Amino acid sequence: MSKISLIIEREYLTRVQKKSFILMTILSPIVMVALIFAPIWLAQLSSDEVRQIAIIDQTGLYKNIYENSEEYQFTYTQGILNPAEMRAEESQPYAYVIIKDNLLNNPKGMTIYSQKQITNSCESMITSQMEEFLMYHSAILSYYYWQIWLFLVQPYIFSQCKASGRE
Repeated sequence: MSKISLIIEREYLTRVQKKSFILMTILSPIVMVALIFAPIWLAQLSSDEVRQIAIIDQTGLYKNIYENSEEYQFTYTQGILNPAEMRAEESQPYAYVIIKDNLLNNPKGMTIYSQKQITNSCESMITSQMEEFLMYHSAILSYYYWQIWLFLVQPYIFSQCKASGRE
């Protein structure tokens, strides 16, 4: 048994004393950290150009929802534009947001198209602004439905109860 431990000790010491072992021991963690953080850093770099986003609202319900920012500028059109027409345009926007249906009834009625993959910040900005608008308008609609219930339906029900003698 003692001979095996001597062989293991000698092999370990010869490998640890090599320059390649010492170099890789120091460089491996640095390379791993660089591989993890380099894509994140590159994704956060923003160019100075303002990206154009075309909003194609086929319903006409969602005009002027999006506000221009330092990174994105929105242009609104109403009508139908298919992907073949999008590719044929001379100055293509960064992305197209096509709204095909009332989003309160059909949440999947909005689609984002782009020639390149859009950034996560762009997608989250587009969806969050639309969600804020829809939440505000759904709250207003529910308030109006409640008012209709109070002033139209409820008095009718009570008048029917009084007429039938059930109070």
